[in-house]
Amino acid sequence: MKRHAALLAMTFTISCLSPAVQAAGDIARLHGIGVEQDMLVFTVTSNGCTQNEDFELRVEPGAVPRVTLMRLRPDLCKRVPLAKRIQFPLMDYGLSLDTPFAIGNPLVPPPAKFHGSFNKIAPANKAGK
Repeated sequence: MKRHAALLAMTFTISCLSPAVQAAGDIARLHGIGVEQDMLVFTVTSNGCTQNEDFELRVEPGAVPRVTLMRLRPDLCKRVPLAKRIQFPLMDYGLSLDTPFAIGNPLVPPPAKFHGSFNKIAPANKAGK
């Protein structure tokens, strides 16, 4: 009986974790995507510690390449979730402004604090990748 109660408590705790905390190897949930000059820009949730290095960009070749942003490390900081821009140079991944590509990530609304005022996005890391 104690074992079942512990398992139930653990399951409840895991299911109540903030959606901003994603496990390593997860497909990142995006709030937005864009192309600025020669950079592919993704907007993701940050709890205060998210950096470009926490992500990997995967490109599946094809008639229309499929681009998927993967989260390598979860952001375990305790700050109120906010939207943050992560960017990658197109050329580093064999992409260009002239070639169409598809995105393999789900799109979700931004953190609740920023609903309706999406212009309060944390600036992207100027260093790029």
